Amino acid sequence: MMNIKSGKEYFLPFCRLILQNGFEVAMRGFPYACGHGICKYAPFYDVIEFDTDISHYPTWNPGGKDITMWLITPADSGFPPGWWYYVEDKEMHIGIRQKQFGAKKSIYYKYGWIKVNAVSHQNTSYVSFAIEK
Repeated sequence: MMNIKSGKEYFLPFCRLILQNGFEVAMRGFPYACGHGICKYAPFYDVIEFDTDISHYPTWNPGGKDITMWLITPADSGFPPGWWYYVEDKEMHIGIRQKQFGAKKSIYYKYGWIKVNAVSHQNTSYVSFAIEK
């Protein structure tokens, strides 16, 4: 992002987890007002509680590209910080899935999760993960 007054580039703090090898991340749009009565949805990793069925989850992002867990923007931008920004002192999960190819080029998915210990948005640790066999 460019500072209009000084012309210097600066970076805003954010947290992103990028997956590889065909993994996808469960995401959910965070609503924000963008003016003239219009509301848009910014894509962020969703916060998922233990034992939530994610096999029918509506929105997935390949590899977690172009989305973040949380993001701090200037106060006057109106852009939301993300779902993980508000998680404190909780053990929550990130839903993941991996595309598989079966007989006759059929496609199916293996589902799993990444357990996250989120003391705060800036003090987050990835505890463990699991995926279906």
